[in-house]
Amino acid sequence: MTRVNRYLFALSLVVLLPAQAQAQAQAQERVLLTPNSGQTLAEQTDPSVEGSLQTLHDQAVEFGRVRVIIGLRIPFAPEGHLDAATVAEQRNDIQALQSNVLNLLPASARSAGKITRFETIPFFAISVTPEELDILQAAPGVISIQEDKTAEPTLNYSVPYIGGEVAWSQGFSGAGQTVAVLDTGVDQNHPFLAGKVIAEACYSTQTPSLGIESLCPGGVASSTTPGSGVNCSGVVGCEHGTHVAGIVAGKGASMSGVAKDANLIAMQIFSKFTHSDDCNGSPPCIKVFESDYIKGLERVFALKNTYSIAAVNMSIGGGRYSNQTVCNNANLPAKAAIDNLRSVGIPTIISSGNNGYPDSLSTPACISSAISVGSTWASAGESWFGSCLDFNSQLDQISCFSNSAFFLSLLAPGSNIDSSIPGGTYELYSGTSMAAPHVAGTWAVLKQKQSTATVSTLLNTLTQTGTYILDTRNGISKPRINVDLALLFLSDTPAPQLYSAVLPYARATQSGKTVTAFANAMNVGAVAGENCAPSLPVGTPGTFSYQTTNASNQLVGTPDTPVTIPAGSTQNFLIALTPAETFPLVELPILIKCTNSAAAPVFYGVNTFTLSSYASPTPDLVAIGVTPSNDGVVRLPSSTGTGFFATAAVNIGTGGLIEAVATDLGRGLPVTLQLCETTATGETTVCGNQLTRTVTANETLYYTIFVTGTGKAIPFDPAANRLFLLLNRVGGGRYGATNVAVTAP
Repeated sequence: MTRVNRYLFALSLVVLLPAQAQAQAQAQERVLLTPNSGQTLAEQTDPSVEGSLQTLHDQAVEFGRVRVIIGLRIPFAPEGHLDAATVAEQRNDIQALQSNVLNLLPASARSAGKITRFETIPFFAISVTPEELDILQAAPGVISIQEDKTAEPTLNYSVPYIGGEVAWSQGFSGAGQTVAVLDTGVDQNHPFLAGKVIAEACYSTQTPSLGIESLCPGGVASSTTPGSGVNCSGVVGCEHGTHVAGIVAGKGASMSGVAKDANLIAMQIFSKFTHSDDCNGSPPCIKVFESDYIKGLERVFALKNTYSIAAVNMSIGGGRYSNQTVCNNANLPAKAAIDNLRSVGIPTIISSGNNGYPDSLSTPACISSAISVGSTWASAGESWFGSCLDFNSQLDQISCFSNSAFFLSLLAPGSNIDSSIPGGTYELYSGTSMAAPHVAGTWAVLKQKQSTATVSTLLNTLTQTGTYILDTRNGISKPRINVDLALLFLSDTPAPQLYSAVLPYARATQSGKTVTAFANAMNVGAVAGENCAPSLPVGTPGTFSYQTTNASNQLVGTPDTPVTIPAGSTQNFLIALTPAETFPLVELPILIKCTNSAAAPVFYGVNTFTLSSYASPTPDLVAIGVTPSNDGVVRLPSSTGTGFFATAAVNIGTGGLIEAVATDLGRGLPVTLQLCETTATGETTVCGNQLTRTVTANETLYYTIFVTGTGKAIPFDPAANRLFLLLNRVGGGRYGATNVAVTAP
């Protein structure tokens, strides 16, 4: 037991290091955004590259043209990480290579309306014929060609529920801050938004041959003149941006938006589509091109020194991505623009999408540097009927339409939200589109209090002070924002700072039977934590109890009684969970917090507890993983080197059939994994991608997982870069699991 406690303590120390390392990171080298083979795209033989280019070519043949975004062979870094001279050099390089590549095309391809040039990222967008696409594929200066993808709008009074009125009473209402709303435009004459809009812009595509019309005033492709950010009209969905803007910063006598004293930058970024195939058989409709919202993001970047811009809100979405690495690679231009803004302290806050996916987000929310937001209910006893059904809602219930994944950032109210629509009236709308602006408004409130706070600081604050809610569709818990609590702990006043770990990582049990684990909390702050205790997310199906233990893991104190954790000290808890129903898998953050501190930050695999509950007695494999360095980290000697970790799992349940799998759980880490079962002395018995066998009661299983890099560095970030051994139930569910961190130079 003492060795278990020491292992927990080591895990706590490990997760502290990434934040310290990141704080020291300043300058950033310019690098190519895609691997540099030195070949043109036409010369490459990668099946994925060939397949995507063929798809674009087929579209160009079918429709005469296809809109694409061209990536240039220019090293790039977000401008916030560069000095002024390097920024100027990078922009000059971008403009020069854009011109060089465009000059390869016939004059007809370079006519007005067909090209969108970006100023700050190494890309441009263009509408091309099949022949022009072939020219670009053979151009030495072109490193990537991606479709200029489209997204759609991601469609009571919820502000008090997230603590907005408490924040106002303390003098924090977003005053002096500005939020950019990139959407369908804003009705600035609406009384709820009177005097709010201080800057405007419009970016919209005009391609008559494809049935696409600009929605900018006068039908132009772009404008930043007064009136350019007005809401579009005549097409279903044009009211969307006004509703979103009201949630961010509306101000009225009976209700207000989250940041009621903040200002707005209104941008209309949508285009009108008139072909039936583009509108699910019901034209016309509105969609936004990736190139148009990137132009909007660049405009925000250009205004960064003119206004105190707290955040960008984009309530849009399209596609499906269950892996952030895949998402990043498929959306390189958008990620570069989002990275630029984040490098100067401006987050891009994006709705997760309304498809009801339990394991995926839409783009651009899936981009790793964006802040993605899912939807919850802030009212009870209501119903919503649409693509799915929420009947007789509960407080802090996940909205049935809300996309979710393990990499979702935050939750906020998004069901039946009352806000402004064009024409001076109000309506109830539902969607993750309504959740994202709650977060954008909250960002403005927090920036009013601490204007120099980084994006990471405010995201961590909202995460640690949020109310964690269990999504029963996927067993994942995420934090619903609490603006008042975030304000409370966003301070320079000394406070406790908790970090925590849980062991074992996974258990399985019969419904109604109790399982236990150890939780360890370490206070690295300068102030003692008062009334500290662990808890579970809202909606966890079962009962929970805890009791403190001493250094020998003997029970002490009174059950379910909070304790003080002195500065520089640790406290161990025995936690007990009794599931009230059956479920194949939930991953529960064990939330340890004090009355004078935020909760310990949640790191999946470090201080989360995976639980499976079955109708009958079950195998229950208590597993632990160890590494050669004995600190829970696999340290590869090089980006192509090999390391390993070993595991032991003792079955304290009944016998049964199990399936062992080694995985990074969708993190997209640049490694290959080989799983081998071994004897207690380390002799290999069998290897494979997954190993199935029967385990008996009281039997101990041994595995070694070999980890080989595929040529890319893995940053030292134990909170995120983790590898897992899963001991699964054949047919679904889990009997046990363990995990370690991985890094490679």
